[in-house]
Amino acid sequence: MMWFLYTLFPQDFSKKLFQTGLAISSIFWIICLATPLKIYSQTVAPFQVFTLLCIVVGFYGLAKAVFHRRPGALVMIAGCILLTATVINDILHSARLINTSYIIGFGIYALVFSQSVVLATIFSKAFRDVEIGQKKIKRLNRQLEDHIINLDAIVDEKTREIRSIMTHIQQGICLVEGEQVKVSSEYSKHMEQIAGSQDIAGQRLVDLIFQDSQISSDLKSQMHSTLHAAIGEDPIAFEANAHLLTHEFKRQIGSSVRTYEIDWNPIEDDQGLIDKFLVAIKDVTSLRTLQEESLQRQNELKLISEIINVPIAKFDSFIISCREFITENREAVARSSAGDREALTKMFRNMHTLKGAARSFSFDELAALAHDTETYYQQLRDQHDTNWNQDKLFQDLDAVEKMIEIYARINAEKLGRSQEETDAIIIDRDIVEENMARLSRMDLESFQDGDRDLIIDLKQLFNNLVYNPLNKVLEEQIHSLGKIASDLGKANPILRIEDPGISFTKPAQELMIRVFTHMFRNSLDHGIELPDFRQNHGKEAQGQLNIKMYLEHGQLKLEYWDDGAGLNLPLIKKTAIRKGLIQGNESYGALEIGEFIFHPGFSTKREVSEISGRGVGMDAMRGFLEDHNAQIDLWIDAAPDSKALGFVPCKFILTLPETYFDIISSQGNATAA
Repeated sequence: MMWFLYTLFPQDFSKKLFQTGLAISSIFWIICLATPLKIYSQTVAPFQVFTLLCIVVGFYGLAKAVFHRRPGALVMIAGCILLTATVINDILHSARLINTSYIIGFGIYALVFSQSVVLATIFSKAFRDVEIGQKKIKRLNRQLEDHIINLDAIVDEKTREIRSIMTHIQQGICLVEGEQVKVSSEYSKHMEQIAGSQDIAGQRLVDLIFQDSQISSDLKSQMHSTLHAAIGEDPIAFEANAHLLTHEFKRQIGSSVRTYEIDWNPIEDDQGLIDKFLVAIKDVTSLRTLQEESLQRQNELKLISEIINVPIAKFDSFIISCREFITENREAVARSSAGDREALTKMFRNMHTLKGAARSFSFDELAALAHDTETYYQQLRDQHDTNWNQDKLFQDLDAVEKMIEIYARINAEKLGRSQEETDAIIIDRDIVEENMARLSRMDLESFQDGDRDLIIDLKQLFNNLVYNPLNKVLEEQIHSLGKIASDLGKANPILRIEDPGISFTKPAQELMIRVFTHMFRNSLDHGIELPDFRQNHGKEAQGQLNIKMYLEHGQLKLEYWDDGAGLNLPLIKKTAIRKGLIQGNESYGALEIGEFIFHPGFSTKREVSEISGRGVGMDAMRGFLEDHNAQIDLWIDAAPDSKALGFVPCKFILTLPETYFDIISSQGNATAA
């Protein structure tokens, strides 16, 4: 009975208690079956007590089952109550405590009946559940069949769409797989157009798409090896070598060159290893063309913004000077043998001056190219290279010249700027200079006052056409002082010019521009101190540059100095010793040491910048002046034979022949900028 209840309601009966009761009851049954009546009859009383305990446990479990509303619990508890009542009756009757008869058979019948009812109910419910389950399964099968039919239709529709896309998309798409990394049968129609052939399945991808391209055989082999090695490997291994795959290439197709963009996308299998690659190729020729045109327009706009700030006359003069420098350097490279120090010095000087002029006008791209070319000259000079690479020398000059012509073209074509105006009268310069010379030879004292004034006015008119005062000649160089000072972390300096009414001829104007381009840079980089240093030493934060002009023995003298600390003679001497120009144990005067700043390639700076440090500025000034029968001298505020070295104030004195200037006004003036 307990076994039946435990099987029927296992959640409400203790398994251990059930097993214990089963063991005890088994012992009673064994005694009953294996021993004679005289022995097993002695166990009737204990068995009856055990039976009552089982009944209590049974009722406790049934009560829990009723509480939890288990199916059949009420029927079973009714049957158990009847059985219990009959058992108690028989026990009491056996003990002769009541005068009844044995009725346990009726109790057993009631229990069996209740068990039958419960089992019938359970089996009936099970059959109903099975029937309901069958109906649900049939319904689910019908739904699954409908879903499969719909899914097949969706798959067919999506397949048609994908095929349509793969047929019409203007992009090469394919799968590559296998150890040989070959194109699979799945690829877009446009892939055949890119490859230039049909039925491309089974062909090696690298050989197929990179034919007639700029990709070398070595690079093709490298890319194939990278893809081959990635098959069957973790994606991380591919990412480590993905940089070896090109992402853009050009191909010659007929008479045109097409540009393609290619993407490599690894596809993983169910184990997370690379199984194949999805390759996408797109023709970006038109896009790259538009990008290049856009970039060209941006560059043109940038150059226009630089050019438009420069007066026409100064710009034209700048272009002419640049062309002259390029021509001179080409001739020097063509006629000079390797190791020609004199030719290299001139080339260096020209390029350094060109760079300085370009920076003065804020022509940044041209200045950068000139700086790179100058750097190569510096390497040849420092290494004493006897094997000039003439091809590189000419290529560098070509690059600088190309940029010069771009500036000239934009000025002419985009800005339409020219010195020729439709309502202007054009007079040949030679004619103007010839008439100026005739006016200068006239004896003004022999003319009456009115005629004398007329001649002076004519002379002034011609002078304004051909001659310019120094402050106008150096207009752009003066304007660039602020930018140079800012680049060096210094304050914009003050320039003072003491002018007795001197105007310069055109050759002298070009010479002054070249000379003072270097002079100003040298002062700002080497002479003028940083603002904090100046203020700590009782000076104004702004440095001061000074030019004083006067006549002496028919020649023009220009004195130039700044209010910096002066020449650092100890450093100059140390640099001269390091460069092997003098011996350390020799004795030199202050002026002799100072003169080394004019030596080619001499610079006290260890680091080269775009402003200075190459040791060409002072050398360039002296060279330009000597080429024009002029000269530059150094004046030091110390006795010529002084051996005491330190910081010494200095001046640079330029001397120009009389053909380079004219005196327009007898009254001097001083200007500050």
